Amino acid sequence: MSRSILIAGSGKIARDTGMFFLKKGHAVSWVSAHEARLMEMQAWADKSVRMFMKYSGGAMRQASACFYLYEELESGPFDVIIECARESLEEKRSVLSRLEKYSSSALLLSVSSSILPSTINPACAGFHVFFPLELTKTAEVILPASLSPHKRDAVLSFCSENGITGILQTEKTAFAVNRLLLPLQNEVFRLKEKAMDAEDINHASTSPLLPVGQFEFINKVGLRVVKASVENYRSRMDKKESGMYEPLSNGLDRLISCNDKEKPKKKPGPDEYDELKRRLYYLFINTCCGFLERKEIAPPDLDYVLDSVFGAEIGFDEAVGKEGKKNILSILEEAYQKNKYDYYKPAESLVD
Repeated sequence: MSRSILIAGSGKIARDTGMFFLKKGHAVSWVSAHEARLMEMQAWADKSVRMFMKYSGGAMRQASACFYLYEELESGPFDVIIECARESLEEKRSVLSRLEKYSSSALLLSVSSSILPSTINPACAGFHVFFPLELTKTAEVILPASLSPHKRDAVLSFCSENGITGILQTEKTAFAVNRLLLPLQNEVFRLKEKAMDAEDINHASTSPLLPVGQFEFINKVGLRVVKASVENYRSRMDKKESGMYEPLSNGLDRLISCNDKEKPKKKPGPDEYDELKRRLYYLFINTCCGFLERKEIAPPDLDYVLDSVFGAEIGFDEAVGKEGKKNILSILEEAYQKNKYDYYKPAESLVD
């Protein structure tokens, strides 16, 4: 079923999300406050559509794509409005406020990676897509308690009819996929602050479950996007937990401000590097175990995300079995005694 979809935004995710639905045969409109970016996006979309139509073997014979400034937006009504503004609660609220006359009957979705949808608009559901959507076909679907049963069903149907796997979450467990990485990201910045070589740290943070290093991952997502998300996550933590992540926040600040002063780099020896790599790997395993125990993510969803989003080479249970709980436990206990960071406390499932 073809729908009329409005994408509010002109950034990377707005482009990617809109193009995904355009290729699915929907009528997609983009709206933005920035004329230059809108014109640039229109040229990009026209080129992308021509290339897709040329090589799709007839799968797409025509496309309905429109581009508007807010003051020019007169079409409607829209079946679906997808908010893709930057990671700012004030800006996201402003966007949906400007679209209020179109949103009374529309399905409202926010692609935010860290802001609870009900704080943006009580009728909004979370739709945190993973880039590029055409490849991952995955989104964290956050269904607030304020959402009506009808709207909940409509969100799930929208995902299903477009071949998108939804990782279902409440606002209590929201953004579990991104939050899985916080302890590991905090550690790589703590190591960087100790003047260890960033390239060595990045490679040490790779594993069979996370083939991409964390510095590389953060750069791909975008420093400012990650920084905004981290601050939003920390705002919902208690004081002690939030304090643990100061190295991550401060490290991102320095990179954004280009004030990351070079220090003499320390190259770890082979044994030290192997120990570091193993510790970071076991930290991520421990984090996953904790999320499973607290029911912040279901086991099938964890394996799906590890495979589809992070590109894992093996399944989670296989990873734990291959490393051995006894070995993982020993490294975690030693790290906790040395560092006193709570995320090194072994999960119960590793102790039994």
